[in-house]
Amino acid sequence: MPEESQEYLKVARIMTDAAREAEFFNGTLEVIPEICEIEKRFFIALILELKRLDRDELAQDQLSCLFNFVSVSAASAVCEWSCGTEPDFNFDCIFSAEDDIISSETVLLQLRRTEVANVMADAFFAGFGDNRNDVEADPLLTLLEALKWNWRITAHLALGAMESQ
Repeated sequence: MPEESQEYLKVARIMTDAAREAEFFNGTLEVIPEICEIEKRFFIALILELKRLDRDELAQDQLSCLFNFVSVSAASAVCEWSCGTEPDFNFDCIFSAEDDIISSETVLLQLRRTEVANVMADAFFAGFGDNRNDVEADPLLTLLEALKWNWRITAHLALGAMESQ
């Protein structure tokens, strides 16, 4: 397997290990095909937005905000899906520290209680830290891989919160 592929597997392992350690899930993540489709559209839009903003390099506080934005967007997507409506992602607040567009109070409380965005960002920083640009793989793709797992883990938590209502 090429070194670049190994790097992406390392990102996935770091993110899922951190989620398991935080007890976000034990076995497998819950997967819903419609949410997977929303995830694809979201990440295409995110990549285009980062390119539009000309953001190939981000400071650590911007990266933390980005993890928060992805978590809130994933949770919002789950809420919209459960209501049968199509999510409309607004990238205006991509680098703000707070973004509360989640339509379910239970899901919002779950995300705040678990601090999933902080856990995922911390895992990424611990795994790559200041060496983000020294990895074998493309640094932006490495970040996007981490954000993808952040999305999936957050969606799993949001689904669990909605089921417990």
